[in-house]
This record gives sequence, structure tokens and C-alpha cells, in this order.
Amino acid sequence: MKLSQYADDTYLFCADLASVEKALEIVDSFGTLAGLKLNRKKKKAIWLGKWENSKSNLLQLKWLHNPAKTLGIYVSYDEKGNN
Repeated sequence: MKLSQYADDTYLFCADLASVEKALEIVDSFGTLAGLKLNRKKKKAIWLGKWENSKSNLLQLKWLHNPAKTLGIYVSYDEKGNN
């Protein structure tokens, strides 16, 4: 798992669904201790790599099927679009 944070934005890059579940569990646990709360309405995810065609809608996340903008950079299924 890779983590990127800036101000109040957090981006997690996970290898599989189990990693996503564990990451969200850790964020929730930290939030409980720190008095913070993850904004569930703003949680978004994008399937990449071998999962890019997945239609699964898991973990109460909004799964996007188009480019997602993170910290001003678009992440896309299109390799040329990413470059």
C-alpha cells in the first residue's frame, strides 16, 4: 500500500481489495483515537490494472470508471492519458 497526503486529502494506492479493507480499518481506528472522522460521502475508488473492467461496488465506496483527479493529477485506465 502507498499513501499520499496533502492538507486534509488522503490517497491510498492498494494492490488488492484486502489491502483496501485493511487501510480503511486503520484510518477508522486512527480517527477514533484522534477524534477525526473520514468523510464517507467523499470516498472514491478506481479499479486499475487487471481489475480495470470490474463492475464490483464494494466497501461503501464510489467506484469510478473514468479518470480520477488526485492532487491535480488525473489517474486513468489509459496509459497514454496518464503520461
